Amino acid sequence: FQPDVIAEGPPARGTIWSENRLLGLIDLEMGGEVEVGESSLILERIVAYEPDRATGFFGIAPRVLMRFEDVPATGLIQPGSRARYRLLLAGEEPVLRAYRRWLEPQLVAGQRFESVSEARPQLRTALDRASRFLGLAALVSVLLCGVAVATAARRHAERQADTAAVLRCLGTAQRTVLAIYTSKLLGLGLLASASGCLLGYLGQAGIVVILGDLLGGTLPPPSWQPVAFGLAVGLVTLAAFALPPVARLRQVRPLSVPLRDMLWP
Repeated sequence: FQPDVIAEGPPARGTIWSENRLLGLIDLEMGGEVEVGESSLILERIVAYEPDRATGFFGIAPRVLMRFEDVPATGLIQPGSRARYRLLLAGEEPVLRAYRRWLEPQLVAGQRFESVSEARPQLRTALDRASRFLGLAALVSVLLCGVAVATAARRHAERQADTAAVLRCLGTAQRTVLAIYTSKLLGLGLLASASGCLLGYLGQAGIVVILGDLLGGTLPPPSWQPVAFGLAVGLVTLAAFALPPVARLRQVRPLSVPLRDMLWP
C-alpha cells in the first residue's frame, strides 16, 4: 500500500474505507465493488488506524467506514437492529472536562459520556492497576528518600553544633540561627527538586526517541503542573524529615564550645 496519510474528511458518497483484512477475506482489489446490504460501494482506501477501533467479540470482523448518507440505502438499519451512534471528541483535557460538565445534565435515557478509560472495561482495569502500582511505588520512593534525608540532616546538625554555639556566643538570637539553616535547606530543596524535574523532562524526551516506533505516536508536551507538584513534594519531604534535626541547632548552649575545649584539651 501507499504510505499512511491522515484523513482530512469522511469517505466520499458511494465509497467505503476498510481494513486490509477485507481484501483477503473476499478476494477484493482496490477500487472493487463491495456489497453492503442492498448497496454496492467502491473500496477507495485502506484504514491503517482508527481512534475508536472496536475490541472484544464484535471486533472480530473487518470494520467498514462509509458516509452516513449512504446508510439508509443499504437497508441495514431496521427496527430491532443493534446500532450505536457515537460522537468522537478531541481536544485539550480541561476543555473536554468543561464540556462534559455542561453536557451530562442534558443527557437523556440511552445516552452517556465516556472517556478513554471508561469506554473499554479491560483498558479501565489496566489503567486502575497501573495507577495504583505507580502510586505505591512513588510513596515508597518518597519514604526511602525521607529516611535518607533525615539521616543526612542529623549528621549535618551534629557537625554544625559548634558553629551554632559560636553564633550564640556572638549574640545571635535563636530565631536568627534557625533562619540561617532553614534558608540553606530551602535553597538546597529548590535546587534538588528543580534537578529532579529536569531529569524527568529529559527522561520523557529520551523515551520518545528510544521507543518512538513502538509507541505509535507522540507523547503530549509536559506542562507546568507536574513541575509544581514535584517541587512541592520535594520541599515538603525536606521539611518533614530534615527540618526537625536542623531546628534543634537553635537550642545549642553558647557554653558548649568552651566546655568541650576544657574537657578535651
